[in-house]
Amino acid sequence: MMLYLGLILSSVAFLALRYVLRHGYWIPIGRGFWIRRYYAPVNHSDEDLMAMTDAMRLVCENSIGTVLDYPVLKAKTPAALRKELHNKLILQVYSSKLKRVVAFHMAFWTRLNVHIGLVMVDKEAQGQKLQQVSLLNINCLIFDWLAFRFRMSDIGYSSSAFRIMSETVYKSYPNLYYNVKPESWHLEIAQDLLTNHRRDMGISSTARFEPTYFIVRGSNAAVGGGANELVSHVTSRKSRMGIAAQYLDDLMEPEDEQLYVGEANIFVFLWRNLPILPSLTSIGRWIVIFGIMGMHNYVAANLSWYTRTILKLMGFHYTSYGQPPAEPCIWVANHFSYLDALLLNAANPQLQIVAKADLMSEVPDNAFSRFMLRVFTRGGFMWYDRNGDDTIRQRVGQKLQEGKSVVIFSEGTSQRSGPPQPMRRGVLLIAEENNVPILPVALRYSMPIGLSKGDKTMRNFGSIIKMSNIVCGVRVGDPLCNVQDIEVVRSKVTSMWEQLGEDIKPTLPTGFTF
Repeated sequence: MMLYLGLILSSVAFLALRYVLRHGYWIPIGRGFWIRRYYAPVNHSDEDLMAMTDAMRLVCENSIGTVLDYPVLKAKTPAALRKELHNKLILQVYSSKLKRVVAFHMAFWTRLNVHIGLVMVDKEAQGQKLQQVSLLNINCLIFDWLAFRFRMSDIGYSSSAFRIMSETVYKSYPNLYYNVKPESWHLEIAQDLLTNHRRDMGISSTARFEPTYFIVRGSNAAVGGGANELVSHVTSRKSRMGIAAQYLDDLMEPEDEQLYVGEANIFVFLWRNLPILPSLTSIGRWIVIFGIMGMHNYVAANLSWYTRTILKLMGFHYTSYGQPPAEPCIWVANHFSYLDALLLNAANPQLQIVAKADLMSEVPDNAFSRFMLRVFTRGGFMWYDRNGDDTIRQRVGQKLQEGKSVVIFSEGTSQRSGPPQPMRRGVLLIAEENNVPILPVALRYSMPIGLSKGDKTMRNFGSIIKMSNIVCGVRVGDPLCNVQDIEVVRSKVTSMWEQLGEDIKPTLPTGFTF
Protein backbone atom coordinates (compact mmCIF):
# COMPACT_ATOMS: atom_id res chain seq x y z
CA MET A 1 0.00 0.00 0.00
CA MET A 2 2.80 2.42 0.93
CA LEU A 3 4.59 1.57 -2.32
CA TYR A 4 1.54 2.50 -4.40
CA LEU A 5 1.08 5.69 -2.41
CA GLY A 6 4.72 6.61 -2.97
CA LEU A 7 4.39 5.99 -6.69
CA ILE A 8 1.26 8.13 -6.87
CA LEU A 9 2.85 11.01 -4.94
CA SER A 10 6.01 10.82 -7.05
CA SER A 11 3.98 10.90 -10.25
CA VAL A 12 1.96 13.88 -9.03
CA ALA A 13 5.14 15.72 -8.01
CA PHE A 14 6.74 14.95 -11.39
CA LEU A 15 3.74 16.19 -13.36
CA ALA A 16 3.51 19.32 -11.20
CA LEU A 17 7.19 20.13 -11.72
CA ARG A 18 6.83 19.48 -15.44
CA TYR A 19 3.88 21.87 -15.63
CA VAL A 20 5.73 24.60 -13.71
CA LEU A 21 8.81 24.23 -15.89
CA ARG A 22 6.79 24.67 -19.08
CA HIS A 23 4.47 27.56 -18.23
CA GLY A 24 6.53 30.46 -16.94
CA TYR A 25 6.19 30.14 -13.14
CA TRP A 26 8.98 31.64 -11.03
CA ILE A 27 11.18 29.13 -9.14
CA PRO A 28 13.90 30.16 -6.64
CA ILE A 29 17.39 28.76 -7.36
CA GLY A 30 19.31 30.45 -4.54
CA ARG A 31 21.66 33.45 -4.11
CA GLY A 32 18.77 35.82 -4.74
CA PHE A 33 18.02 34.45 -8.24
CA TRP A 34 14.75 33.09 -9.63
CA ILE A 35 14.08 31.36 -12.92
CA ARG A 36 11.06 30.91 -15.12
CA ARG A 37 10.86 28.77 -18.24
CA TYR A 38 8.60 28.76 -21.26
CA TYR A 39 8.06 25.81 -23.60
CA ALA A 40 6.70 26.99 -26.97
CA PRO A 41 4.63 29.70 -25.22
CA VAL A 42 2.23 30.44 -28.08
CA ASN A 43 -0.83 30.12 -25.84
CA HIS A 44 0.17 32.78 -23.32
CA SER A 45 -1.60 36.13 -23.28
CA ASP A 46 -0.44 39.01 -25.46
CA GLU A 47 0.64 40.94 -22.35
CA ASP A 48 2.71 38.03 -21.00
CA LEU A 49 4.47 37.49 -24.32
CA MET A 50 5.35 41.14 -24.85
CA ALA A 51 6.56 41.46 -21.23
CA MET A 52 8.73 38.36 -21.69
CA THR A 53 10.26 39.77 -24.88
CA ASP A 54 10.73 43.26 -23.44
CA ALA A 55 12.70 41.75 -20.55
CA MET A 56 14.96 39.88 -23.00
CA ARG A 57 15.55 43.03 -25.05
CA LEU A 58 16.52 44.90 -21.90
CA VAL A 59 19.08 42.21 -21.02
CA CYS A 60 20.63 42.64 -24.51
CA GLU A 61 20.81 46.41 -24.12
CA ASN A 62 22.35 46.13 -20.65
CA SER A 63 24.86 43.57 -21.92
CA ILE A 64 26.08 44.90 -25.29
CA GLY A 65 24.21 48.18 -25.74
CA THR A 66 21.82 47.01 -28.46
CA VAL A 67 19.22 44.37 -29.32
CA LEU A 68 20.42 41.49 -31.47
CA ASP A 69 18.73 40.84 -34.80
CA TYR A 70 16.93 37.63 -33.86
CA PRO A 71 13.29 37.12 -35.00
CA VAL A 72 11.93 36.75 -31.45
CA LEU A 73 13.73 39.87 -30.24
CA LYS A 74 12.68 41.92 -33.25
CA ALA A 75 8.99 40.91 -33.29
CA LYS A 76 6.79 44.00 -32.89
CA THR A 77 3.39 42.42 -32.32
CA PRO A 78 2.04 39.42 -30.39
CA ALA A 79 0.98 37.80 -33.67
CA ALA A 80 4.50 38.11 -35.12
CA LEU A 81 5.94 36.82 -31.85
CA ARG A 82 3.68 33.75 -31.76
CA LYS A 83 4.81 32.88 -35.26
CA GLU A 84 8.39 32.60 -33.98
CA LEU A 85 7.74 30.88 -30.64
CA HIS A 86 6.30 27.56 -31.80
CA ASN A 87 9.69 25.79 -31.45
CA LYS A 88 11.39 27.88 -28.75
CA LEU A 89 12.58 27.12 -25.23
CA ILE A 90 13.07 30.30 -23.20
CA LEU A 91 14.47 30.51 -19.69
CA GLN A 92 14.82 33.82 -17.83
CA VAL A 93 16.75 34.64 -14.64
CA TYR A 94 15.45 37.30 -12.25
CA SER A 95 17.68 39.05 -9.67
CA SER A 96 16.07 40.03 -6.36
CA LYS A 97 18.92 42.49 -5.83
CA LEU A 98 18.60 44.30 -9.18
CA LYS A 99 14.84 43.71 -9.36
CA ARG A 100 14.81 42.78 -13.03
CA VAL A 101 15.50 39.94 -15.42
CA VAL A 102 19.30 39.77 -15.75
CA ALA A 103 19.84 36.78 -18.05
CA PHE A 104 18.05 34.60 -20.54
CA HIS A 105 18.61 31.57 -22.70
CA MET A 106 16.67 30.95 -25.91
CA ALA A 107 16.95 27.56 -27.62
CA PHE A 108 14.93 25.99 -30.41
CA TRP A 109 14.29 22.53 -31.79
CA THR A 110 14.11 21.18 -35.32
CA ARG A 111 13.02 17.86 -36.78
CA LEU A 112 16.54 16.54 -36.14
CA ASN A 113 17.95 18.21 -33.05
CA VAL A 114 17.87 20.88 -30.35
CA HIS A 115 20.00 23.97 -30.92
CA ILE A 116 21.38 25.59 -27.75
CA GLY A 117 20.95 29.07 -29.20
CA LEU A 118 21.47 32.42 -27.52
CA VAL A 119 22.60 33.22 -23.96
CA MET A 120 22.77 36.83 -22.75
CA VAL A 121 23.72 38.14 -19.31
CA ASP A 122 23.29 41.69 -17.97
CA LYS A 123 26.67 43.38 -17.31
CA GLU A 124 25.72 43.93 -13.65
CA ALA A 125 25.10 40.20 -13.21
CA GLN A 126 28.16 38.84 -14.99
CA GLY A 127 30.61 36.71 -13.03
CA GLN A 128 27.76 34.72 -11.44
CA LYS A 129 28.03 31.76 -13.88
CA LEU A 130 24.56 32.54 -15.19
CA GLN A 131 25.60 31.30 -18.65
CA GLN A 132 25.05 27.83 -17.23
CA VAL A 133 21.27 28.37 -17.40
CA SER A 134 21.59 27.08 -20.96
CA LEU A 135 22.45 23.62 -19.61
CA LEU A 136 19.51 23.79 -17.19
CA ASN A 137 17.13 24.79 -19.96
CA ILE A 138 18.28 21.95 -22.22
CA ASN A 139 18.26 19.37 -19.40
CA CYS A 140 14.63 20.26 -18.67
CA LEU A 141 13.76 18.64 -21.99
CA ILE A 142 13.93 15.38 -20.04
CA PHE A 143 10.70 16.55 -18.38
CA ASP A 144 9.26 17.97 -21.59
CA TRP A 145 9.83 14.98 -23.85
CA LEU A 146 10.45 12.18 -21.33
CA ALA A 147 13.59 11.51 -23.36
CA PHE A 148 17.05 10.65 -22.05
CA ARG A 149 18.95 11.29 -25.27
CA PHE A 150 18.57 13.60 -28.25
CA ARG A 151 20.81 15.26 -30.83
CA MET A 152 22.06 18.73 -29.97
CA SER A 153 23.98 21.60 -31.61
CA ASP A 154 25.54 24.93 -30.72
CA ILE A 155 27.40 27.68 -32.55
CA GLY A 156 29.77 30.40 -31.38
CA TYR A 157 33.28 31.77 -31.00
CA SER A 158 33.85 30.77 -27.40
CA SER A 159 36.56 28.59 -25.89
CA SER A 160 34.34 27.84 -22.87
CA ALA A 161 31.57 26.55 -25.17
CA PHE A 162 34.15 24.37 -26.93
CA ARG A 163 35.25 22.86 -23.62
CA ILE A 164 31.70 22.35 -22.29
CA MET A 165 30.39 20.75 -25.48
CA SER A 166 33.43 18.48 -25.71
CA GLU A 167 33.24 17.40 -22.09
CA THR A 168 29.50 16.97 -21.53
CA VAL A 169 27.94 16.12 -24.91
CA TYR A 170 28.39 12.61 -26.30
CA LYS A 171 30.11 12.43 -29.71
CA SER A 172 30.26 16.21 -29.97
CA TYR A 173 32.17 17.26 -33.09
CA PRO A 174 34.62 18.94 -33.22
CA ASN A 175 35.92 17.75 -29.87
CA LEU A 176 38.68 19.03 -27.62
CA TYR A 177 39.06 15.90 -25.48
CA TYR A 178 37.70 12.80 -27.21
CA ASN A 179 38.52 11.14 -30.51
CA VAL A 180 35.30 11.90 -32.39
CA LYS A 181 35.11 11.65 -36.17
CA PRO A 182 32.35 13.32 -38.18
CA GLU A 183 29.56 10.92 -39.08
CA SER A 184 26.73 11.28 -41.57
CA TRP A 185 24.27 12.42 -38.90
CA HIS A 186 26.60 15.24 -37.85
CA LEU A 187 26.58 16.52 -41.43
CA GLU A 188 22.84 15.96 -41.87
CA ILE A 189 22.07 18.15 -38.85
CA ALA A 190 24.51 20.83 -40.02
CA GLN A 191 22.94 20.83 -43.45
CA ASP A 192 19.42 21.12 -42.05
CA LEU A 193 20.38 23.98 -39.74
CA LEU A 194 22.07 26.02 -42.45
CA THR A 195 19.37 25.32 -45.01
CA ASN A 196 16.26 25.93 -42.89
CA HIS A 197 17.15 27.71 -39.65
CA ARG A 198 19.68 30.48 -40.34
CA ARG A 199 17.45 33.22 -38.90
CA ASP A 200 16.79 31.29 -35.68
CA MET A 201 20.54 30.73 -35.34
CA GLY A 202 21.27 34.40 -36.02
CA ILE A 203 23.68 33.69 -38.87
CA SER A 204 24.06 35.52 -42.15
CA SER A 205 22.31 34.32 -45.29
CA THR A 206 25.67 34.63 -47.09
CA ALA A 207 27.62 32.50 -44.58
CA ARG A 208 29.56 29.51 -45.95
CA PHE A 209 29.91 26.17 -44.21
CA GLU A 210 33.23 24.29 -44.19
CA PRO A 211 32.35 20.67 -43.37
CA THR A 212 35.85 19.43 -42.52
CA TYR A 213 36.11 21.54 -39.38
CA PHE A 214 32.42 22.58 -39.05
CA ILE A 215 33.23 26.29 -39.39
CA VAL A 216 30.57 28.76 -40.55
CA ARG A 217 32.47 31.47 -42.42
CA GLY A 218 30.90 34.91 -42.14
CA SER A 219 28.26 33.70 -39.69
CA ASN A 220 28.20 37.11 -37.99
CA ALA A 221 28.78 39.15 -41.12
CA ALA A 222 27.78 42.80 -41.04
CA VAL A 223 25.08 42.09 -43.63
CA GLY A 224 22.51 39.60 -42.40
CA GLY A 225 24.33 38.32 -39.32
CA GLY A 226 21.85 38.35 -36.43
CA ALA A 227 24.64 38.41 -33.85
CA ASN A 228 26.95 40.78 -35.74
CA GLU A 229 26.93 43.13 -32.75
CA LEU A 230 28.81 40.45 -30.83
CA VAL A 231 31.80 40.61 -33.19
CA SER A 232 33.21 43.65 -31.39
CA HIS A 233 33.05 41.62 -28.16
CA VAL A 234 35.16 38.79 -29.60
CA THR A 235 38.48 40.05 -28.27
CA SER A 236 41.70 38.53 -29.50
CA ARG A 237 42.87 35.55 -27.49
CA LYS A 238 46.38 35.51 -28.92
CA SER A 239 47.91 36.50 -25.59
CA ARG A 240 45.84 34.03 -23.56
CA MET A 241 46.91 30.55 -22.68
CA GLY A 242 44.55 27.76 -23.55
CA ILE A 243 44.39 25.11 -26.24
CA ALA A 244 40.68 25.66 -26.93
CA ALA A 245 41.10 29.41 -27.49
CA GLN A 246 44.14 28.91 -29.72
CA TYR A 247 42.34 26.25 -31.77
CA LEU A 248 39.52 28.70 -32.56
CA ASP A 249 41.92 31.56 -33.27
CA ASP A 250 43.91 29.42 -35.71
CA LEU A 251 40.85 28.51 -37.76
CA MET A 252 38.58 31.55 -37.60
CA GLU A 253 38.20 35.28 -38.03
CA PRO A 254 35.99 37.31 -35.63
CA GLU A 255 32.97 37.08 -37.96
CA ASP A 256 33.22 33.27 -38.18
CA GLU A 257 31.68 30.78 -35.77
CA GLN A 258 32.30 27.18 -34.81
CA LEU A 259 29.35 24.79 -35.18
CA TYR A 260 29.16 21.88 -32.73
CA VAL A 261 26.92 18.83 -33.21
CA GLY A 262 26.55 15.97 -30.75
CA GLU A 263 24.16 13.91 -28.69
CA ALA A 264 22.80 14.97 -25.31
CA ASN A 265 22.78 11.71 -23.35
CA ILE A 266 21.89 11.93 -19.66
CA PHE A 267 23.70 8.69 -18.83
CA VAL A 268 26.95 9.81 -20.50
CA PHE A 269 26.62 13.22 -18.84
CA LEU A 270 26.19 11.69 -15.37
CA TRP A 271 29.05 9.22 -15.91
CA ARG A 272 31.49 11.91 -17.02
CA ASN A 273 30.63 14.01 -13.97
CA LEU A 274 31.16 11.25 -11.44
CA PRO A 275 34.19 11.66 -9.16
CA ILE A 276 37.23 9.43 -9.82
CA LEU A 277 35.50 6.55 -11.67
CA PRO A 278 35.65 8.02 -15.22
CA SER A 279 39.34 8.79 -14.62
CA LEU A 280 40.38 5.26 -13.63
CA THR A 281 41.25 4.25 -17.20
CA SER A 282 43.34 7.39 -17.65
CA ILE A 283 45.06 6.86 -14.31
CA GLY A 284 45.90 3.28 -15.34
CA ARG A 285 47.37 4.45 -18.65
CA TRP A 286 49.60 6.99 -16.93
CA ILE A 287 50.81 4.41 -14.41
CA VAL A 288 51.96 2.28 -17.36
CA ILE A 289 53.54 5.34 -19.05
CA PHE A 290 55.60 6.18 -15.99
CA GLY A 291 56.48 2.50 -15.63
CA ILE A 292 57.97 2.57 -19.13
CA MET A 293 59.83 5.77 -18.28
CA GLY A 294 61.17 4.08 -15.17
CA MET A 295 62.50 1.19 -17.30
CA HIS A 296 64.09 3.77 -19.60
CA ASN A 297 65.68 5.57 -16.62
CA TYR A 298 66.99 2.62 -14.65
CA VAL A 299 66.99 -0.55 -16.81
CA ALA A 300 67.48 0.00 -20.55
CA ALA A 301 67.32 3.35 -22.31
CA ASN A 302 65.86 4.13 -25.73
CA LEU A 303 64.39 0.78 -26.67
CA SER A 304 62.64 1.11 -30.03
CA TRP A 305 59.13 0.44 -28.69
CA TYR A 306 59.21 2.95 -25.81
CA THR A 307 58.06 6.18 -27.39
CA ARG A 308 55.54 4.69 -29.83
CA THR A 309 53.90 2.86 -26.92
CA ILE A 310 53.90 6.00 -24.77
CA LEU A 311 52.31 8.05 -27.58
CA LYS A 312 49.60 5.43 -28.01
CA LEU A 313 48.89 5.35 -24.27
CA MET A 314 48.71 9.15 -24.19
CA GLY A 315 45.98 9.02 -26.84
CA PHE A 316 48.20 10.43 -29.59
CA HIS A 317 47.54 9.06 -33.08
CA TYR A 318 51.08 9.13 -34.47
CA THR A 319 52.26 8.59 -38.05
CA SER A 320 55.68 9.06 -39.63
CA TYR A 321 56.40 9.68 -43.29
CA GLY A 322 59.72 9.28 -45.08
CA GLN A 323 62.77 7.15 -44.32
CA PRO A 324 65.58 8.70 -42.24
CA PRO A 325 69.04 8.05 -43.73
CA ALA A 326 71.40 5.67 -41.99
CA GLU A 327 74.38 8.06 -42.09
CA PRO A 328 74.69 10.83 -39.48
CA CYS A 329 73.17 14.21 -40.34
CA ILE A 330 71.71 17.25 -38.67
CA TRP A 331 67.94 17.12 -38.41
CA VAL A 332 66.45 20.61 -38.67
CA ALA A 333 62.85 20.61 -37.44
CA ASN A 334 60.17 23.11 -36.53
CA HIS A 335 59.44 23.31 -32.82
CA PHE A 336 56.28 23.37 -30.69
CA SER A 337 56.99 21.87 -27.26
CA TYR A 338 58.73 19.23 -25.18
CA LEU A 339 56.45 16.66 -26.88
CA ASP A 340 58.41 17.09 -30.11
CA ALA A 341 61.09 14.88 -28.56
CA LEU A 342 58.64 11.97 -28.36
CA LEU A 343 57.71 12.26 -32.03
CA LEU A 344 61.33 12.51 -33.14
CA ASN A 345 62.47 9.69 -30.89
CA ALA A 346 59.71 7.49 -32.30
CA ALA A 347 61.19 8.10 -35.77
CA ASN A 348 64.77 7.38 -34.58
CA PRO A 349 65.37 6.26 -30.96
CA GLN A 350 69.11 7.03 -31.19
CA LEU A 351 68.70 10.73 -32.00
CA GLN A 352 70.54 13.36 -29.98
CA ILE A 353 68.45 16.49 -29.34
CA VAL A 354 69.94 19.91 -28.60
CA ALA A 355 67.82 21.53 -25.85
CA LYS A 356 68.07 24.65 -23.73
CA ALA A 357 69.20 24.03 -20.16
CA ASP A 358 66.58 26.36 -18.69
CA LEU A 359 63.76 24.04 -19.82
CA MET A 360 63.67 22.37 -16.42
CA SER A 361 63.67 25.72 -14.62
CA GLU A 362 60.19 26.28 -16.03
CA VAL A 363 58.76 23.58 -13.74
CA PRO A 364 58.95 23.26 -9.93
CA ASP A 365 62.05 21.55 -8.56
CA ASN A 366 60.71 18.32 -7.08
CA ALA A 367 61.03 14.54 -7.44
CA PHE A 368 58.82 14.53 -10.54
CA SER A 369 60.85 17.16 -12.40
CA ARG A 370 64.10 15.42 -11.50
CA PHE A 371 62.66 12.12 -12.75
CA MET A 372 61.68 13.78 -16.04
CA LEU A 373 65.11 15.42 -16.34
CA ARG A 374 66.64 11.94 -16.21
CA VAL A 375 64.13 10.73 -18.85
CA PHE A 376 65.19 13.52 -21.22
CA THR A 377 68.91 13.19 -20.54
CA ARG A 378 68.98 9.42 -21.08
CA GLY A 379 66.78 10.00 -24.12
CA GLY A 380 69.60 11.88 -25.84
CA PHE A 381 69.05 15.50 -24.79
CA MET A 382 72.17 17.65 -25.09
CA TRP A 383 71.66 20.52 -22.67
CA TYR A 384 73.21 23.90 -23.34
CA ASP A 385 73.12 27.33 -21.75
CA ARG A 386 71.75 29.91 -24.17
CA ASN A 387 73.62 32.65 -22.32
CA GLY A 388 76.98 31.41 -23.54
CA ASP A 389 77.71 27.68 -23.86
CA ASP A 390 80.95 27.49 -25.85
CA THR A 391 80.99 23.68 -25.88
CA ILE A 392 77.72 22.85 -27.63
CA ARG A 393 79.20 22.98 -31.15
CA GLN A 394 82.05 20.71 -30.11
CA ARG A 395 79.65 18.28 -28.41
CA VAL A 396 77.41 18.20 -31.49
CA GLY A 397 80.46 17.50 -33.66
CA GLN A 398 81.52 14.68 -31.37
CA LYS A 399 78.12 12.98 -31.60
CA LEU A 400 78.17 13.29 -35.38
CA GLN A 401 81.63 11.73 -35.50
CA GLU A 402 80.26 8.86 -33.39
CA GLY A 403 77.74 8.21 -36.16
CA LYS A 404 74.72 9.66 -34.40
CA SER A 405 72.32 12.20 -35.90
CA VAL A 406 71.56 15.40 -33.99
CA VAL A 407 68.32 17.41 -33.91
CA ILE A 408 68.59 21.21 -33.83
CA PHE A 409 65.47 23.37 -33.53
CA SER A 410 66.84 26.14 -35.69
CA GLU A 411 63.94 28.54 -34.98
CA GLY A 412 65.46 29.08 -31.53
CA THR A 413 62.07 29.04 -29.79
CA SER A 414 58.79 27.16 -29.71
CA GLN A 415 55.26 28.21 -30.66
CA ARG A 416 51.71 27.09 -29.95
CA SER A 417 50.90 26.29 -33.59
CA GLY A 418 51.46 27.48 -37.12
CA PRO A 419 54.07 27.19 -39.89
CA PRO A 420 57.82 27.22 -39.24
CA GLN A 421 59.22 30.55 -38.03
CA PRO A 422 62.42 32.17 -39.34
CA MET A 423 65.43 29.94 -38.75
CA ARG A 424 68.97 30.79 -37.71
CA ARG A 425 71.81 29.92 -40.06
CA GLY A 426 74.21 28.69 -37.38
CA VAL A 427 73.09 25.14 -38.10
CA LEU A 428 74.55 25.47 -41.62
CA LEU A 429 77.97 26.28 -40.18
CA ILE A 430 77.85 23.22 -37.91
CA ALA A 431 76.91 21.01 -40.87
CA GLU A 432 79.76 22.47 -42.95
CA GLU A 433 82.29 22.05 -40.14
CA ASN A 434 81.40 18.36 -39.77
CA ASN A 435 80.81 17.63 -43.47
CA VAL A 436 77.32 16.21 -42.88
CA PRO A 437 74.05 16.93 -44.72
CA ILE A 438 71.04 18.82 -43.40
CA LEU A 439 67.89 16.72 -43.04
CA PRO A 440 64.69 18.85 -43.15
CA VAL A 441 62.00 17.47 -40.80
CA ALA A 442 58.46 18.71 -40.23
CA LEU A 443 56.32 18.16 -37.13
CA ARG A 444 52.60 18.86 -36.83
CA TYR A 445 49.75 18.31 -34.36
CA SER A 446 46.02 18.48 -34.99
CA MET A 447 45.61 20.59 -31.84
CA PRO A 448 47.62 23.72 -30.86
CA ILE A 449 49.39 22.09 -27.93
CA GLY A 450 52.66 23.98 -28.29
CA LEU A 451 54.17 26.56 -25.95
CA SER A 452 54.87 30.23 -26.62
CA LYS A 453 56.96 32.55 -24.50
CA GLY A 454 55.21 33.10 -21.15
CA ASP A 455 53.11 29.92 -21.29
CA LYS A 456 53.27 27.67 -18.23
CA THR A 457 54.64 24.20 -18.94
CA MET A 458 52.73 22.41 -16.17
CA ARG A 459 49.45 24.08 -17.09
CA ASN A 460 49.99 23.00 -20.68
CA PHE A 461 50.74 19.45 -19.56
CA GLY A 462 47.62 19.43 -17.37
CA SER A 463 45.49 20.28 -20.41
CA ILE A 464 47.11 17.69 -22.66
CA ILE A 465 46.65 14.72 -20.29
CA LYS A 466 42.86 15.15 -20.59
CA MET A 467 42.99 14.86 -24.39
CA SER A 468 42.83 11.59 -26.31
CA ASN A 469 42.21 12.96 -29.79
CA ILE A 470 45.54 14.42 -30.90
CA VAL A 471 46.65 13.37 -34.37
CA CYS A 472 50.34 14.06 -34.96
CA GLY A 473 52.96 13.31 -37.52
CA VAL A 474 56.60 13.54 -38.52
CA ARG A 475 57.61 13.94 -42.16
CA VAL A 476 61.28 13.39 -43.05
CA GLY A 477 62.63 14.93 -46.24
CA ASP A 478 65.67 14.21 -48.39
CA PRO A 479 69.16 15.18 -47.15
CA LEU A 480 70.46 18.54 -48.37
CA CYS A 481 74.20 18.96 -48.98
CA ASN A 482 76.24 22.17 -49.06
CA VAL A 483 73.31 24.42 -48.19
CA GLN A 484 74.26 28.11 -48.14
CA ASP A 485 70.87 29.71 -47.45
CA ILE A 486 68.82 28.75 -44.38
CA GLU A 487 65.65 29.79 -46.23
CA VAL A 488 66.14 26.76 -48.47
CA VAL A 489 65.82 24.54 -45.40
CA ARG A 490 62.89 26.50 -44.00
CA SER A 491 61.09 26.30 -47.34
CA LYS A 492 61.47 22.51 -47.38
CA VAL A 493 60.24 22.20 -43.77
CA THR A 494 57.29 24.50 -44.49
CA SER A 495 56.28 22.50 -47.56
CA MET A 496 56.33 19.26 -45.56
CA TRP A 497 54.45 20.92 -42.69
CA GLU A 498 51.71 21.89 -45.14
CA GLN A 499 51.58 18.34 -46.48
CA LEU A 500 51.24 17.02 -42.93
CA GLY A 501 48.20 19.27 -42.55
CA GLU A 502 46.56 17.36 -45.39
CA ASP A 503 47.70 14.04 -43.93
CA ILE A 504 46.18 14.57 -40.47
CA LYS A 505 43.04 16.59 -41.21
CA PRO A 506 39.68 14.93 -40.43
CA THR A 507 38.10 12.77 -43.13
CA LEU A 508 34.41 13.11 -43.93
CA PRO A 509 32.01 10.18 -44.47
CA THR A 510 32.03 8.99 -48.07
CA GLY A 511 29.02 9.61 -50.24
CA PHE A 512 27.86 12.78 -48.43
CA THR A 513 27.76 16.06 -50.32
CA PHE A 514 27.02 19.38 -48.69
